[in-house]
Amino acid sequence: MTSLTACSTTPTRRLLPSVGAALALLPCLLADDFEQRLAALAEQNEALLKLAQQQQAQIAELKARLDSQALEVAEQEEAIAELRETSLPASTFAPSRGSDRILISGDAGFAFFAGEANNEFPNEEFRVDDARLTVEAQVHHNAYLVSTLELFRRESGNESIEVGSLYLDVENIFGPDYGHLFNFRIGRFDIPFGEEYLNRYVMENPLVSHSVADLWGIDQGIELYGDEGNFSYAVAIQNGGTSLLRDFDSDKSIAGRVAYQFNENFKLSGSLMRTGDIDVAGDAQSELWIGNVVFLSLGSTQTTKFWADLAELDFTYEWDSGLLTGHYGQAWYDNNDPQGDSSRDFEFYSIEARQTLGERFYAAARYSAMEVDGGYPFSGNGARSIYLFGGILTEKLERLSLGFGYWAFDDVVFKLEYSIEEGDQTNGRDRKDTDQIAAEVGVRF
Repeated sequence: MTSLTACSTTPTRRLLPSVGAALALLPCLLADDFEQRLAALAEQNEALLKLAQQQQAQIAELKARLDSQALEVAEQEEAIAELRETSLPASTFAPSRGSDRILISGDAGFAFFAGEANNEFPNEEFRVDDARLTVEAQVHHNAYLVSTLELFRRESGNESIEVGSLYLDVENIFGPDYGHLFNFRIGRFDIPFGEEYLNRYVMENPLVSHSVADLWGIDQGIELYGDEGNFSYAVAIQNGGTSLLRDFDSDKSIAGRVAYQFNENFKLSGSLMRTGDIDVAGDAQSELWIGNVVFLSLGSTQTTKFWADLAELDFTYEWDSGLLTGHYGQAWYDNNDPQGDSSRDFEFYSIEARQTLGERFYAAARYSAMEVDGGYPFSGNGARSIYLFGGILTEKLERLSLGFGYWAFDDVVFKLEYSIEEGDQTNGRDRKDTDQIAAEVGVRF
């Protein structure tokens, strides 16, 4: 047992110093390895920091380049926009395959007329009344082609579709610096005389009938119009006669209107016009309507030319729930009849009031009249077969129209009217039996 124990402890005693030495050296070894690892990590961090700084510099440079390019693009787009607004290049009106914008609109009346024996509608008849279809195509940012087809016109003597307006409209012809002061129109368009023609169609007219004078017309020519602040104007040079294909006299019709809006309630306008010489054989009649007829020759068979000059003053006063509007005008007719004087002096006037009743109802009334020294064959609400083609000349005609309206929707209106009409003829007899009752539904889209 003694010898066995001694033999077993001897190796242990020899091993303990080695283990102790190893344990003593272990902290040193671990410290050296940790310092090496820290140094390596520091080198790696420094390299990553340099790389990040380089990438940040590259990103900043790239951002600066992009900002510069965006600024250059914005400046170029602004310059292009200014160039488009201030100039019309030669290619502006070059033919193209289509339009940037096409608008189709229309309005129509569906009416019932019940007139007395001498009225234009004595048979209690239903009618499609003043139906129009309008197409507007944008051919440039400030130029439009406008066409109106008259599907049914109350004054028309036939059942075919008629050409209404057809014109090219160019806005701001001298650029945006002049606002909307100078605009140009060429083609076939409304004669710019008076104010009633602007509100005579189904959806604008509060009543079914018009004033006695009812001056309007559509003719071919050129027009300059515009507005600046409270001021507006329109002046046109047109053919004057009714022929759509030819003008049989070089003397042109000239019409102009200027208006001023004194405040939000009151507007005043004045109009002047000359029809120019109308050729009796070629044109036969003027394009301007008056008294539900047109200007035509009153002279003998030797008369070759006739003409008329006109002047009118219009006013409108509006308040929150209604308006008062009216006009006063004169016209002077003459011709070159070698056999005698057949000139005429016209005087016409109208006063109209409109008042809303609640949210959608309104009431309207209009009194209008026309007097002609020597008489004229105007028909008014009377039958043309009697008062135009029957050889009857009227010296004075007056009309009182009373009506109500109801806007069922923004684009649908119902109207009911009763018109009383009386007049004096050159033969000393009274015009009578031309009163009428009318009901109408107006629709637009």
